[in-house]
Amino acid sequence: MLKDEIPGADIFAEVAVLFDWDSYWSVEYDRNRGTNRSLDYVDTVHYHYKYFYDNNIPVDVISKEEEFDKYKIIMVPCLYMIDKELRRNCLHMSVTVEKL
Repeated sequence: MLKDEIPGADIFAEVAVLFDWDSYWSVEYDRNRGTNRSLDYVDTVHYHYKYFYDNNIPVDVISKEEEFDKYKIIMVPCLYMIDKELRRNCLHMSVTVEKL
């Protein structure tokens, strides 16, 4: 691999955006029922990702099954529910909730 031949080529993101399939399906369900037609989950995830990308901040897109320990910031857009797996990953983290 090329990264093995170039020292310092490894880039490790300290920021992640969580793509949560449960939240995706919940948003889609609400949109199809007409409850909230203006909210689009994929657009919202992309909006959060794009901020970091546009500012040259390495960012990963992760699922709730991944370990959260290596990240300093995890953006979790449109979180509808927290299951046991996501709760387990979030227990040790400091949480700040902001509406954009």
